[in-house]
Amino acid sequence: MDRSATTHQWISFRLHQELYAQPIASVKEVIEYHPPAPVPGAPSSVEGVLNVRGEVITVVDGHRLLDTPAPADKADQRIVIVDGDDERFGVVVDSVEEIVSLPAEVIEPVEHSQDHTLMVGTARHADGLLILVDLLKGAAAVN
Repeated sequence: MDRSATTHQWISFRLHQELYAQPIASVKEVIEYHPPAPVPGAPSSVEGVLNVRGEVITVVDGHRLLDTPAPADKADQRIVIVDGDDERFGVVVDSVEEIVSLPAEVIEPVEHSQDHTLMVGTARHADGLLILVDLLKGAAAVN
């Protein structure tokens, strides 16, 4: 298969001052931030649960998941709901920016280490460097 002919779509979002992107195929929706109900005994990355149109969704703090400083004000934050085969959960982000189409040849894969388990690569974009992630790999944080 010709790698240069493949284009991938990503949804870009901000955490702290960094620009991240998630494959759009795994994003169910983006909603405004609403404080989730706390869950006693949950992992520290879990903010709680939220009822989204009759479905209870676990909400994870994107700052803790990706190890970035959290803002004091959550008023403009969004929850990106990601959907995998057996997992659906929300990730709190500072803002959602845009849908980005990236040709495969501009994506630089990263070598995986324990520090970068969610990172799948980087790509140059008009707004700077995009850190490409797969939030579904963070499903262990909600269990």
